[in-house]
Amino acid sequence: MKFNAKKTICIAYNPTVRRKVVSYNFPVFTVGDEQLKFVDRFKYLGNIITNDLRDDEDIEREIKYLFTIGVIYLFLILNIAHGR
Repeated sequence: MKFNAKKTICIAYNPTVRRKVVSYNFPVFTVGDEQLKFVDRFKYLGNIITNDLRDDEDIEREIKYLFTIGVIYLFLILNIAHGR
């Protein structure tokens, strides 16, 4: 099996209770000679995954998308209604 370390990222989820945090620094993970990168957020299958297990960013992105689609449809309907 082949593994592409350059396309691989790591995310560490923060506990919801602060006193359960063991460390804010994590050891370096390597595969072969490649060091894996830690991130706070990433996009997976169109959804934004964050290390605090909240979906606020994803919901905000979806609301902006739906608003944009709504404006486009409204513009098209108004143009059709007025025969333009």
